[in-house]
Amino acid sequence: LIDGLDVIAPMMCVFFISQYLGWYLLRFAFPARFLSMSTKEQRDLSIRIVAVVNGLICIKSAMAFFNITIEHGFTLHNFHFQIEDDKYRFSRLSIVAYFAWDLIVCVYYRWGALWVAHALASLIGVFGMASIPLSDHLGGYLSLIHI
Repeated sequence: LIDGLDVIAPMMCVFFISQYLGWYLLRFAFPARFLSMSTKEQRDLSIRIVAVVNGLICIKSAMAFFNITIEHGFTLHNFHFQIEDDKYRFSRLSIVAYFAWDLIVCVYYRWGALWVAHALASLIGVFGMASIPLSDHLGGYLSLIHI
């Protein structure tokens, strides 16, 4: 997965920047409402911006999954295990970056053991999936579930 750092590291930066810019975007777009919120509510809402960014990435992966499935006559078995598809690589590694970001946020803001456990289990799951050779097809399934 070391070669995946070319996607994981920049995407973690994108998620942290999205969180930071989300705060400013919300403050600019809804100044009265946003500023009337507590600091915790403002922070939580800006973190949700990152979830939206991740959701858009999952939609891209799900569409790749549908396109490949259609290209192969709607078969969902053998062909998946014989190909490594570049259409999934970005999405597959971006979801690893998302859950790494999620784990850091959960720990940093002390969201509690259940949120940390969820982030850690998700990170281990997607990291494991991303580490399996020829597992790109699994990204489509994960994206459908995650959306």
